[in-house]
This record gives sequence, C-alpha cells and structure tokens, in this order.
Amino acid sequence: MKYSKIDLPYRMKTETLALGAQSKSAFCFTRGNTAYLSDPQGDLSDLRNFEIFERQIKDLQRKLKIKPHIVACDLHPEYISTKYALQMNSDKIRIRQIQHHQAHVASCIADNQIKGRVIGAAFDGAGYGLDGNIWGGEFFIGDIKGLRRIAYLRYISMPGGESAIKEPWRM
Repeated sequence: MKYSKIDLPYRMKTETLALGAQSKSAFCFTRGNTAYLSDPQGDLSDLRNFEIFERQIKDLQRKLKIKPHIVACDLHPEYISTKYALQMNSDKIRIRQIQHHQAHVASCIADNQIKGRVIGAAFDGAGYGLDGNIWGGEFFIGDIKGLRRIAYLRYISMPGGESAIKEPWRM
C-alpha cells in the first residue's frame, strides 16, 4: 500500500485516524508531528473500494503500531466513511465529526503552517452543514482550533437531488 509521510507544523496530543468523505476517500493516521496519508481509495459506495479502504486502514495501523484515540470523519450521516467511524465509538476511541468545508479550510491552515487567525473560503461543491442543510460555498473566520461560518451562498434546491453533486451541470 502506498502512503505519504508528512511532517506536521504542530504536535498532535493523541494518535488519530482521520477518514475522508465519500467519493474520493482517503485516510490518515497521525502520531506526534507526523501524518501518514493514504492514496485516494475511490468512491466508497462501491463495495470493492470500501473493502480495500477497510483492509488498508487495518494494514497501515498494524504496520505503524498506531492505536488511535480519536477518529475524525465527515459530518454527513450517510457517508460510508462516517458510518464506519461511528461503529468504532467506544470508551477508548472518541469520534469527531467535522464539517466538510471547515476541513478544507483547516487543511489549508495546516499546509501553510499558519499560526494565527484566517478568513477562509470553501467552494468545492456540496457538504453536509452544521445546520442540517447542504452547504455549497462558505466563508469562515478562525484558526486551526476552530472555524466560524460568517457568510455563505444562499441555499437553493439541487436539481435531481444528490445527483447534482456528481453532475454539477445540473446546477
């Protein structure tokens, strides 16, 4: 299995497993100031991709001897990666659900080693929102520890429902 070893600009207090979203899912283990990022696993709604995803998580966890105490996943309740994370919930493992667009802005903060506050924008399509609506374009203020949504594009119906996510021409 291929993965990238990345130096983080900060030290993680606890070992973590972060799971990607649905269609181009990947996963990442962290220990200290190092992240181990998998290659994209493909759309997890395909059973074969999910089986590879699950096996590679177990293989890399065994190889790195990491025992995550936090599992981070997308906020969307119907994503397979979210359901996979939620079934790991126990006394020893805490689940942390993260809004998709906040995750994008947070990754930019980490990638650029920004220590202070930022104004961030995310316009990568649909993400399940903290208010239960589908979000599609947000502005945030905050830092690596937390982002607050301060502005967004007006909600509109998605022609064809979630089909519009994979076929953006519908919008």
